[in-house]
Amino acid sequence: TGFAIGGVAPIGHLIAIPAFADKTLLDFDRVWAAAGAHDAVFAAEPHAMVEAAQAVVATLAA
Repeated sequence: TGFAIGGVAPIGHLIAIPAFADKTLLDFDRVWAAAGAHDAVFAAEPHAMVEAAQAVVATLAA
């Protein structure tokens, strides 16, 4: 992806990559995601993040 380990952002890639989101993330008002570096994050509304990342929502967490 070109991003540093621990900093892989869910959006902004030069090519389409598969993205997945656990359905429980949609229960929160805000989620945090990596922003391209190991020490950079950004906040987003979960539904907007899923849409921007074109993520498949599924049950992933046990």
